[in-house]
Amino acid sequence: MRRTCESGAHGLDDHIASPHDAGGTPFTFLEHHMPKTSLKNVAKQKKKARRVIPRAKVTRIQGNTAGVRKRLKKMAAKTRVAVKA
Repeated sequence: MRRTCESGAHGLDDHIASPHDAGGTPFTFLEHHMPKTSLKNVAKQKKKARRVIPRAKVTRIQGNTAGVRKRLKKMAAKTRVAVKA
């Protein structure tokens, strides 16, 4: 069941209320949540996994964060040592 804002021009069903409408206190939008691991969802995930196009694995870490740069630097150093030996 959805809770709506009562301040709309079209009555109660004007729009779904934001957490800060008409009182400033946050509230939950949905009172009953559907479980993410329902049988239907599990079957759907399996079907999607079966249809995935096979792609080559990435050969190096992608991204530009500090952690990624550190790991790339470490891999490069290991490669340099292996080439020297």
